[in-house]
Amino acid sequence: MKHKKNIGHHLFLASYCIIVLIPFIWLILGALKTKQEWMVNPAGLPKYFAIENFSMSWSMVNLPLAMTNSLVISLCGTIGVIIAASLASFGVVQIGSKVSKSVYALMIAGLMIPVNAAIIPLFIMVSDLGLLNTRIGIIVPIIAFNIPFAMLLITAWMQNIPDEIFDSGKVDGATSIQLFISLAIPLSLPIFGTIAIISFVNMWNEFLLSVVLLSGPETRTVPLAVNVFRGVFLVDKGLISAGVLITIIPVVICYLIFHKSIISGLTEGGIKG
Repeated sequence: MKHKKNIGHHLFLASYCIIVLIPFIWLILGALKTKQEWMVNPAGLPKYFAIENFSMSWSMVNLPLAMTNSLVISLCGTIGVIIAASLASFGVVQIGSKVSKSVYALMIAGLMIPVNAAIIPLFIMVSDLGLLNTRIGIIVPIIAFNIPFAMLLITAWMQNIPDEIFDSGKVDGATSIQLFISLAIPLSLPIFGTIAIISFVNMWNEFLLSVVLLSGPETRTVPLAVNVFRGVFLVDKGLISAGVLITIIPVVICYLIFHKSIISGLTEGGIKG
């Protein structure tokens, strides 16, 4: 019975993997098709590998600049999220008062606020500050929208660090900042790694904030560049597929390298909780 159950699990996982991989395989094959092949036989295999699709899509919408912008925004945003969320979580855990718990509850309530609901006041605020079409103008909001989830995970992690560790530091005369730097940060590195990867992927794929706050080609991010493909080269699906494939390669590589860190960080946090 147990053997049959394991076979059923394996079949289910194999089927799920195939379903998930089908769009990715379709994208790869589509990127290798010519415009004529897309028109004649869109579901068929490419007879000629149109490698030129990649070079054309790379240069036509200035993908290097878009990927650089996305990289800067994602890296700065990820660092900002980790710093802000870890400091706030450390304060909540160490103070432990009703005020700190209320602040924590208020921050977590931010998970229920979608970006769509705040996009108009956010646009007005960024415009009044003169930060439209600037990297800093999108980095700060994108950090704010990613803090609640990061704070949820970090707080749960820090709450399960033994109090004796921090008490021993206090006995030695360590200040709160010293406790945070010398104890909290090293002990929370696994969850920091998990949050870094999740936040980076989310920020790399962010579209709504980018399309509202970034209007010029010099600040265009990867999602906006892909959107240009959709508008300008609508009839050439080979170029569109090649451009999309190029832009998702960094994220796929990042996940393949660090996916174990994501799983271990989340599972260890769940076990400790």
